[in-house]
Amino acid sequence: MVHDFDEPLFTRKTCLRRAFWLVIYALLGWSRRIRGLMPRWLMYEKYSQAKALAMMDKMLGVDAVFALTERVKDAFPNLQEDLEKMGFEVVDHWHLDERRRGINEWTSRGAWEGIVDPKRLYMNYDRHYVLKGLKIEPEADSQVIWHVDHLSYNLYFYLEFLNKFGGLN
Repeated sequence: MVHDFDEPLFTRKTCLRRAFWLVIYALLGWSRRIRGLMPRWLMYEKYSQAKALAMMDKMLGVDAVFALTERVKDAFPNLQEDLEKMGFEVVDHWHLDERRRGINEWTSRGAWEGIVDPKRLYMNYDRHYVLKGLKIEPEADSQVIWHVDHLSYNLYFYLEFLNKFGGLN
């Protein structure tokens, strides 16, 4: 295995292509036609991250649940089935108008179907862990949220969290 690392950020060409398509998506992303024209490497970036996260969790024995919004299901109609085939439970996820509290002061507008219990949930845990440096050990039998959406930056911190609090060696 060789992990080739050529550029500290994106190349100029990649930046321009990504910027172009992100602006187009920001303006016209509601259109299925536009999504169909986007480069696969950009349109399926988060889809790929979700599947990579699922594969890592499976290899590491993480008891994970994936919570998908209707927008994600619409954009990636096969994702739920792919995750379920890997042995993960997939639940519906949506956002409320008002924030609500989880454990202590962990708040979110998030809502989840069934097995995700907001009363035992560290909402936005990854944002606190990564961006604020709050590396707090979760209470036993609680759930913490790590967003697939931010995985490209959070991957190292997710593995650090699992190593620190998840019993990995």
